[in-house]
Amino acid sequence: PAEAPRPEPADELPETCRERLRLARQALEQRELPAALKLYDEALELAPRPVPAELLQQMGADLGRHARLPELLRLAAPYY
Repeated sequence: PAEAPRPEPADELPETCRERLRLARQALEQRELPAALKLYDEALELAPRPVPAELLQQMGADLGRHARLPELLRLAAPYY
């Protein structure tokens, strides 16, 4: 039997966080950095504590793909 597809890491997050991650990724793809950063901030505020690694990984991957290391460090460093 075929294996079920693995869920994306962000699939394990609360819906409100997942939606903001999705919207932030779209904003980055449209080169709307301020909007993306606001959405990442909101996702972090809404996330359970401790902030799930899945959220930080997804955010890091998105920002890393768009060469936004300073922004990634500012957002993620407080949670490590």
